[in-house]
Amino acid sequence: MAAATVKRNHPIRGAFYGVILGLGLALMAVGLKVVNLDSIMPIVLVVVGVIIGIVWGMAAPAKKAKGPAPLQTLDPEPADAALTSSFIGAGDAELVDDNGDSFEADNSHE
Repeated sequence: MAAATVKRNHPIRGAFYGVILGLGLALMAVGLKVVNLDSIMPIVLVVVGVIIGIVWGMAAPAKKAKGPAPLQTLDPEPADAALTSSFIGAGDAELVDDNGDSFEADNSHE
């Protein structure tokens, strides 16, 4: 069964970018003398920018993935799978590698 694709919406990020858009529109409108600074219009432009940002954050197309999805295994191999030890008797251990071959451990520590 294939995994369903989940589309993630970002309304908070859109609102933040909408504030920046609204402030830019308001500053540009006041700077070009389209509206007066003492009117309500710069605040309306900021609110309109926030609304545009939220709508864009909810309805914008999702970005492409940066790379292929990581492969998922059902039964992950343990980290120490290269060496497995089975206890034979009192303190004796037989070391076996992945191929099933026995070998002796080097216990000389200096």
